[in-house]
Amino acid sequence: MRGNDGQGPLTVEQLWHAFGAKKKQKGSIIDALDRLEAAGLIERRAGRSIASEVAKYLDRILTL
Repeated sequence: MRGNDGQGPLTVEQLWHAFGAKKKQKGSIIDALDRLEAAGLIERRAGRSIASEVAKYLDRILTL
């Protein structure tokens, strides 16, 4: 997941700000990130979420 400005992956706090998340919605964003990580679609490094190699491979397949 990259920032719109091309500055690299977003932190959870940056995601909350980008979506204008209210207090109740913050938990939902964390849950969604947890599910994506469990599915192998993202990896978390240094507090940032990035697309996994599996997600990149699927993207290449689906855009053929």
